[in-house]
Amino acid sequence: MHYRQNSRTWASRGRLAAPAIMLAGIFCFASAEAATYYVSPSGSDSNPGTSPGSAWATINKANAALRAGDVCIISPGAYSHPINPSSNGTAGARITYVGSLSNPTAAQVSYVDIAKTYITVKGISTPPGGALTLQYLNESSAARNDSVAYCTIRGGVAFRGAKRSMVARNSFSGGVAFELDHGLSSFPAIANSESDTLRGNVVDFGTITWKGFVIRGYTSFCVIDSNRFSGMFTGTNSDVQGRYLYGSHANVLRDNRWTFEATNSLGGGNPWVAFAMRDSSVNNLFERDTMLCGVQSNTIMGGRLVNAGSPILVGKCTGNRWTGCFYKTTSYSWTQDNLVNSTIENSVFASKYDYALWFLGDVINCKLRNNTFYSGRNRPIRFEGSIFPGTTEIFNNIVYADSVTACSGGGGILLHGATSGFTENNNLFFARKGPAGVDPSTMSILFGQCSRPGTGQPWFNATGKDGNSKWGSPRFVDSTFTTFDPHLRTGSIAIGLGQGGVDAGAYPFAASGPDVTPPAPISDLIATQIADNNLVLRWTAPGDDGSSGVASSYDLRWQIQPIDNGNFGSALPVPVQPIPGPAGTLQTYIMIGLAAGTQYHFAIKTRDDANNVSALSNVLRVTTLTSDQVSPAGILDLSTQP
Repeated sequence: MHYRQNSRTWASRGRLAAPAIMLAGIFCFASAEAATYYVSPSGSDSNPGTSPGSAWATINKANAALRAGDVCIISPGAYSHPINPSSNGTAGARITYVGSLSNPTAAQVSYVDIAKTYITVKGISTPPGGALTLQYLNESSAARNDSVAYCTIRGGVAFRGAKRSMVARNSFSGGVAFELDHGLSSFPAIANSESDTLRGNVVDFGTITWKGFVIRGYTSFCVIDSNRFSGMFTGTNSDVQGRYLYGSHANVLRDNRWTFEATNSLGGGNPWVAFAMRDSSVNNLFERDTMLCGVQSNTIMGGRLVNAGSPILVGKCTGNRWTGCFYKTTSYSWTQDNLVNSTIENSVFASKYDYALWFLGDVINCKLRNNTFYSGRNRPIRFEGSIFPGTTEIFNNIVYADSVTACSGGGGILLHGATSGFTENNNLFFARKGPAGVDPSTMSILFGQCSRPGTGQPWFNATGKDGNSKWGSPRFVDSTFTTFDPHLRTGSIAIGLGQGGVDAGAYPFAASGPDVTPPAPISDLIATQIADNNLVLRWTAPGDDGSSGVASSYDLRWQIQPIDNGNFGSALPVPVQPIPGPAGTLQTYIMIGLAAGTQYHFAIKTRDDANNVSALSNVLRVTTLTSDQVSPAGILDLSTQP
């Protein structure tokens, strides 16, 4: 069973015209003169390559022969050459390589190296070390508007001066890099990576020896979303990082899940660095990203929101934004350099053993609002650098510690190195326990002395601003680090504490407690464009809660026999699941490789980010046609001109 997400199938017999094809957001077209070629281990390069029985033997033959609009079908087998096309496709006629969408490991090439325009690669694999590279070599050889999907790549992926290219729904082993042409090994560089997309991939960095994921060299306007990344640290090299951004501009990292573990602690009291950003990285957005650092291995691991870099670039990381993120670390998250013109909002920072967020550098014109800061020890936040006069705002946050030490021992669950240059109010402070015989509420804030929050307290008198913050339990659903759930329960002081009556913290209160509302069941699953070997499934996207929001994932399954609740789990899942769109949007999913004249059953369930699962959709029963009845498109450009 194969899958494509588009509007119709491509021509697969001879030189037939074909309609537009959409794959993971990139539109593909075949021209009126396009041909379909075949490569097989049993073929010969002296064959014409135009049928399975006259297939070529090597990928190199296809690389040299394919022209705009051509499709190359790669039969199962191991091929010693790379996919490395010598010609460009066009916006109306892509060059396409197709292996096995349902089993990409069946068709193996040595590596994939694309330095041409409008190239599509689907359903192939590489051996260990076989990388995917989309790169700029010169003006006539440059990766532009390319797409790679449903592949298994065992050597990592590099965007080197690529532009407007998409890599979606693949499985990768090895690192990921967005960088200048030729990496950083050849100067002067000409092209930076720009407007590329990395979406819906599963990436295993393996053992990280340098950087698992890196964006550098003025990479701009790229989107990295809905991926699952994992990697392992080992040894004693402290200059190894998981996710690293240098000199990158206006990129979006959204809805990704990053999991980093280690085989050992780094030693010397230093944490492993799971994430960092430095050197004039400007206007990047981290949205709903989840970062899990050392949680399973219990090794000391944290990261740097802003990393110290070249001296001439101190304070040049500006305009960055973290919104709706969840960072769970065993050590601290910190700003080693200045945090400038940046926003941290609706995010959770939780540390098992240390600061949830430590501002070592200066804080200049920033906003910290509606966040939850949690420490399994005794200090969630520390402002060690200066807060320069300006518009820095610290509002509507929850600051929670498991315990707090006496002021004489450096207590205070929020430590301030300054009492001016900012506006701070409507925050909630709480420590589960304090020193024997001492009221822990008196040690909410340390700024040379400890203070409770509220009007008339030393902190208020020193700043003249913070009169609405309070001490009290936020009543989290679960306040243990391992199973930490910062949703609010009934009776939380955080409810309505924020400015304008909003709730303090990252997650607003829901009267029902944590999210227990599943997505609505899909009721309009239908089939359209039914042919002999393929059809299009169509439905309306439900939401995260009922019919609102965006769900987390789909579970689309099929089988020959009827499907019901009892046997849904044993039905066959499609090889690459579609990604939910916003509630109410129309979604399609194309099944190819079906048998002619055969009855199939399809059904789908939807899952949200709280692991609530919808009821079963309507069960679709559909029979494919007994023969191909789709005619070639008409020729519209017949001319007497040469």
